[in-house]
Amino acid sequence: MRELVTITNSIVDVSDPGSRQTGDLWLAVAQSLGVKVEKEKREAAIAKAQELVQKDGAFRPAVDLMKLWLDEEGISPKRQKRLVSAIRDAGQPVTMNESSRFHRRPIASFHATISSTSRCA
Repeated sequence: MRELVTITNSIVDVSDPGSRQTGDLWLAVAQSLGVKVEKEKREAAIAKAQELVQKDGAFRPAVDLMKLWLDEEGISPKRQKRLVSAIRDAGQPVTMNESSRFHRRPIASFHATISSTSRCA
């Protein structure tokens, strides 16, 4: 996965799944999931990202593990390894060493994106 760098203290309102801001966030998610957003129309790239996290999508196992992580406010080393494996199984390179730490804030943003639309519930 790629990283998303945003301006500090920016607020993205994802309460309206059809809003421009929600679409912009989905574009960032699409790019981080490997969709070539520069070669796709906006709507097509967003649709591909949403398909990747759907019930049968390649990234759904990783999404489910991230939701558990947020619900429990932590991740065990065993689940951390499962998460890395799920991302790799979806076709994205992941590098991690023993000292790596996942940070809650970016994942929380991604979780908010996924939770904001009924298509991914």
